[in-house]
Amino acid sequence: MAIANPRHAPYGRAAVAALAASGLTAAVTPKLVTGENVAQAMQMAQSGAADAALVSLSLTHAPGVASAGQIYVVPAALHPPIEQGGVVLRRAADPSAAAAFAEYLRSASARGIFARHGFDPPRPDRHPSTMDWTALALSLRLAAVTTVILLALSLPLAWWLATTRWRWRHVVDALVAMPMLLPPTVLGYYLLIALGPRSPIGALLLRLTGESLPFTFPGLVVGSVLYSLPFAVQPMRASFARVDRELLEAAWCLGASRARTFVRVVLPLSRAGVVAAAVLTFVHTLGEFGVVLMLGGNLPGRTRTVSVAIYDQVQSLDYAAANRTAGVLVALSFALLALTYHAQREGAFRWPTT
Repeated sequence: MAIANPRHAPYGRAAVAALAASGLTAAVTPKLVTGENVAQAMQMAQSGAADAALVSLSLTHAPGVASAGQIYVVPAALHPPIEQGGVVLRRAADPSAAAAFAEYLRSASARGIFARHGFDPPRPDRHPSTMDWTALALSLRLAAVTTVILLALSLPLAWWLATTRWRWRHVVDALVAMPMLLPPTVLGYYLLIALGPRSPIGALLLRLTGESLPFTFPGLVVGSVLYSLPFAVQPMRASFARVDRELLEAAWCLGASRARTFVRVVLPLSRAGVVAAAVLTFVHTLGEFGVVLMLGGNLPGRTRTVSVAIYDQVQSLDYAAANRTAGVLVALSFALLALTYHAQREGAFRWPTT
């Protein structure tokens, strides 16, 4: 199968994403050949050097192209959108003619020309500054799932780190803190390799579930859990360490089990740290970019988070949309943090102690 070189060709990147989203990466990768561009990939298929090619639909409409086989249109949901744009230069020889031509490209007659040649027509109903609510909803969902999972995992881990006397505890401390120091893209890269279908873990998951984790929402959850781990563990660990040891010993002397003591004594006294861990985890996951881009790619409605949407808007020079999306993210994060600090100061967080 021939594809354009994904290192620099947009259609090549779209082909790789479509194969991954379809669960075909492991089966097709050994048979992939790459052309320098999408036209060369098409030539490989036309000449018979390749059995198939993932190319632009417009190439199949080009004059002189002999369709030797069946054409299948890849669903747009399987790959990031391939958007093309144009600008009208202010210092053009005839600015009014250039503006008129840009306006003509949005007309009904131009839309028909686009369609006949295999291109999606411009969408006049899509304002360039539209907020990507789908990406925001996906980010909120990812942050919520990550927070719930990390609270369940971090409570026992933070308590163990705060109370253990194990000689090599510092090794676990270092592993937990590592995501705070590593660049997100480094962690995302290693997760992409470790969870890919060619790795032992990825191959096992593929056999058990029939799907690989990269470029999926569960893959984003795994990456977010690992990257946000220190933001959940460290606030709780600090709160647990401040609990008076004499209170724990008194509870044990009165016959309370260690589990009951933890629930009835430790957690109520450490509620501020637990709440801080939950909020920090949620906000940190909400704005994460490097890990989710490396591990999840950019599939609209599936792995495209709000931070990736902002990156795409800036890349397409749509600064108005980027400002709006970033403003919503900043406002939401600030509101959550301010509300949490206010509630803690007023003592609004209570824990059942009876």
